Amino acid sequence: MKKLVFLFSIFLLCTTSHAHRIKLSTISLDFPTEVTKGNKVNVSQGGLSSYAWNRLRNDSSAYYYTYSFRYTNGLFEFRETTKEDIYEWHESTYPRFKKAKEKGYYNEKAFLKIENPVLKGKLFGITNETKGKVRKITVIYKFNKTTQFTASLKSAYNGPGFVAMQDSLINFLETVEIDPFVIPEHDAVSQTGDLKDKVSHHLVNLPVGLSNDFNNPVVAQCENGDLIVAFAHSTGSEIFRLNSKWEILHHYSFDKVVHDIVPYGDQFFSLASTEYNKLTYGIYPSLFLSKHDPNCEVLYFNRVFNKFKLRFPGNQVFDFYSRDNVCLEVVDSLGLVYANSERKFSDMKVGQAGAYKTFSTVSGMKKKADKDLWHVSHCFAQKSIADDEHVYLFSLGDNFPRGLSMSKINILLEKDSTDTVSFYHEELYKLKGNGGDNYIMDSHISEPVFFKDKIYLVLETESGAKTDYDSGNGYSSNRGKNDLFLISVNKYGEAIESKQITKTKHFEEVNPKLAVHNDMLLLVYTEVKYSKATSKVEMSDKYIYLDEKGRRKTKGETIQSIYENEDPKDWKMPDSPINRDGNEFLHLQDGSVLWMRLLKNTRQLEIIQFGS
Repeated sequence: MKKLVFLFSIFLLCTTSHAHRIKLSTISLDFPTEVTKGNKVNVSQGGLSSYAWNRLRNDSSAYYYTYSFRYTNGLFEFRETTKEDIYEWHESTYPRFKKAKEKGYYNEKAFLKIENPVLKGKLFGITNETKGKVRKITVIYKFNKTTQFTASLKSAYNGPGFVAMQDSLINFLETVEIDPFVIPEHDAVSQTGDLKDKVSHHLVNLPVGLSNDFNNPVVAQCENGDLIVAFAHSTGSEIFRLNSKWEILHHYSFDKVVHDIVPYGDQFFSLASTEYNKLTYGIYPSLFLSKHDPNCEVLYFNRVFNKFKLRFPGNQVFDFYSRDNVCLEVVDSLGLVYANSERKFSDMKVGQAGAYKTFSTVSGMKKKADKDLWHVSHCFAQKSIADDEHVYLFSLGDNFPRGLSMSKINILLEKDSTDTVSFYHEELYKLKGNGGDNYIMDSHISEPVFFKDKIYLVLETESGAKTDYDSGNGYSSNRGKNDLFLISVNKYGEAIESKQITKTKHFEEVNPKLAVHNDMLLLVYTEVKYSKATSKVEMSDKYIYLDEKGRRKTKGETIQSIYENEDPKDWKMPDSPINRDGNEFLHLQDGSVLWMRLLKNTRQLEIIQFGS
């Protein structure tokens, strides 16, 4: 009987009118015409991202090309992504089958024998799931570090029928083809307003599709002018070295998630974690300090923090997902790694495992220089900046204290491991909230800059800190209330000033970028307008110039970009505020400022250069 059902499914595929080829992104398959009627390939529009608890699920399940249909009593789904779908693959919603007899209804061996040249050798995994009478099998193919293809079948039909439907799925997979990525054409971009004739746009074509989860590349400039660009994804990072003509000189696939980079001559140091943080309690990825040669390959590495010794104390959040919770700086022949982390002991008391550690640029970590110093609890973001002697650290914490704090370390004194006076801290900006309130989780800070004998940065937060429910806007990823505040402090932790830069009722300002440009402060941010009725948002990138007092020197203008003008049919990611981050502004050696973003086709970088 099983053989007859199988032969009948083959007969359907071969005789049901003409096969219709369906293209996802670069992958296409043949399906019977009767199947393709009424089905369309859609890019999911739901699941706005946020720095909130649901961020992982939304980001991991919302952005992909998918095609699904019902056929022979089963639901078939095919999906192509430019990232690993962590939530669905690693946290299955279906419990594993408990009865041994169910195993006979999952035909894994047949999928292993698929002869399709595109899929052969690319099988990443197979998951078998049963819930009540519903069975589901998912086949996962991984073409490279950043591109995955999945096919699944779900049905409540009887066991032998489910086996026959898997034969149909195999026949579909045997028709898989990959079409080469076609580089889209982009119209020229011209800037108006105060930046007219001061902005240039460059495109870099990439050899692989990059993850739309991490549109916040780490970018640094080496001594010879080359750029190091690191794009993370769920299983590692792709590191590129670009020359002054924006050409890729080297491409290195690194098996760790890069969080920060500091150049050292024509080499560079990276701070990376060993695994993708699923934002689950009890997960604290190990941190590694690596030194890379000019080809981006690793010369040596040292473990900084060991995940087996670090745990979440209570509701402590350490968000590797946004890569904001670690800092790396080099001063003279010493470097500093800063990471808020805690250790939970058997008696449930929490002690700090080390806020910072120092290292030698020659020999690596300095074991005698570890410090258990003042710590920002429940920390959501950390940034740093250094001069010739000190490192200045900025932490955004949700408790003890709640708000923005600055710490200062005389790193050169770390040559004497007995030093205990090189560290102090100041509270720069307090945020409202009672104990246990996570009001700060949607807040953000820009990279700090030196300007007019002070340190400046921009804080994105909500004045009054209302929750999602209080705002009445369930679709707002940042509650729809955030504004921007310019914070300044001198190098002694004194002369602290704050000034609210934006204050709007129906808009939100997010993703602040700050740079010193033309002897003023250049502030770039994204203006967001949410709809209470739908999940759609309207966004525009804006810029203003400020003086040292935070006074506006120009009115708010829109920044024109290739990113903004991309053809929607080329988009591989949704238009979500979180995915518009780009890198922290980089001051180049020629005095210009660089901003880099992954285009929504995930195969091109746009470099926006603010010249003098």
